[in-house]
Amino acid sequence: AMLGHLSQCIGRRIEHTVFISDYGTQSDFEALSELLGTTQFGELRITIARLSDEVADQLLSEIERHNVLKLTLLVREVTCSNPASMLIKLSSHVQSLHIDQPHLCGKQQKKKQQRKKNNNLCRF
Repeated sequence: AMLGHLSQCIGRRIEHTVFISDYGTQSDFEALSELLGTTQFGELRITIARLSDEVADQLLSEIERHNVLKLTLLVREVTCSNPASMLIKLSSHVQSLHIDQPHLCGKQQKKKQQRKKNNNLCRF
């Protein structure tokens, strides 16, 4: 009920960026859908903690529904089964796609450093 009322206050078109922090669960998508209804907006900036196949599919659905022209993603971790395919799908639905992924930390950084070290051992 509250989200429905907020949706009526937003209007039909938003030209500027919509930014949602740590978006990425099914309930987040449902809340966003209810809040924005059929509102169209030119640019969507979104932070996603973990980009899985399910989250990517739902994000694509929202992009189509809201006629997003420019998409900016800040993604911390990608767990999609086929990231290249997912990027192709996203890029085919927007005019502009910008993806930013912060530096790896913890175990991921150590694994990356170990791979680099192993690659250096193979060089002559």
